[in-house]
Amino acid sequence: MNATTIENSTKYDRPVAHPLYPIDQVFLWLPGFPGKERPYCTYNAAQDDATFPEFQVYQPEKHHDANGAFLSPLFPINPGTYVCWHLHASPPIPFHGVPITRSLSAMDMSDLAQRVLLSTGEDP
Repeated sequence: MNATTIENSTKYDRPVAHPLYPIDQVFLWLPGFPGKERPYCTYNAAQDDATFPEFQVYQPEKHHDANGAFLSPLFPINPGTYVCWHLHASPPIPFHGVPITRSLSAMDMSDLAQRVLLSTGEDP
C-alpha cells in the first residue's frame, strides 16, 4: 500500500485523527516515557467508536503500508491535546505524534535512533 492507496481506501469511510492534517499524513508516534514502549508510524485515519470497546488495543493486521505504518494510531487519542495514550500500561504511556513526510521502516527507525543517540553523545 502507498499513501494514495491508503487515502483512496479511507477517504469516504473514515474521518481524520487530527483535523489539521489530511488523511494521508504520516505521524511518527514517540513514547513520552523511557521504557519498553517503541515508536511507530501511522497515517491520519481516525479510529471509529467500535475500535476501542473498553479501550482494547487496536491492532489492524491488514491495514498497513509496506513499511508497517498503520492507517490509524494504535491507541486512543485525546481530542484536546492529540496525545495518544496506551491505557493498558501502568502508568498509562503517552505517545506524541510528529508529522513526517513518509512512513519509516524498522531499519529507518533504528537508523534514526542511532543518530539521535550519537547527537546526544550517548553510546549507540
